[in-house]
Amino acid sequence: MTIIEFLLTQVDVYLLILVRVTGLFAVVPVLGNENIPMMARIGTSVMTSFILLPLVGETTVVAMDSFALFAYYIIQELLIGLAIGFVGTVYFAMFFLAGTIMDRQTGFALANVIDPLTDMEVPIFGNFYNILFILLFLGINGHHMFIRAIYDSYDFLPIGHALTIDLNLVELMIGFFRDITVLAFILSAPVMMTAFLANVVLGIFAKTMPQINVFVVGMPLRIIVGLLTIWITLQTILPFSEGFFERIFHGIYNFMRILA
Repeated sequence: MTIIEFLLTQVDVYLLILVRVTGLFAVVPVLGNENIPMMARIGTSVMTSFILLPLVGETTVVAMDSFALFAYYIIQELLIGLAIGFVGTVYFAMFFLAGTIMDRQTGFALANVIDPLTDMEVPIFGNFYNILFILLFLGINGHHMFIRAIYDSYDFLPIGHALTIDLNLVELMIGFFRDITVLAFILSAPVMMTAFLANVVLGIFAKTMPQINVFVVGMPLRIIVGLLTIWITLQTILPFSEGFFERIFHGIYNFMRILA
């Protein structure tokens, strides 16, 4: 059987695979960013689905004897792809939370920038860490892990499998937001501590040397202290990133297990 004949006999399965992959590439970090051309994302989805078809199509036996049932499967496959990508997006949003905390401590809170990837105002430090971790993510071929996750999703959630949504899913989502909050405070903790110490020093100066204008001295001091702290703690980024990326894919597979 030629490739064309195989594709024609499995065209319905191919469309369902394409919908799931497209849902993933629509929201997943890095691959789903706005600066990636739409045609590139569509072409990547089409080729990835074509590669997955021989691996998934031969073991997929689904009765699609009506258009309503086929439409139901399409909606279900789209939701599965969006859900897998959403987990990664939630974890990458942690950098903006950490950046907001850092900006407030260092005085950059009023200087947000427009992120071309999201078309939103984001904190300066949050944008810095987001770009840094995206580069690290691409450096370790993390985007390949998302493709691996979409392939493994057919072991947990084959085409036609009925999704189960219960309290375990709610607890898992709460766990995701708890994780990103804890990670954000861990990432921003050095800046928070040094900014607190800088404020203590400024308070001592205000009491011992009242002729010094603390408001004039305090702002540049907090900025310098914050920048120095970030520069010093950059050496801890690699160990932190290992645990962070592991949490992302651990969360994705837990999410698929609960849906299954």
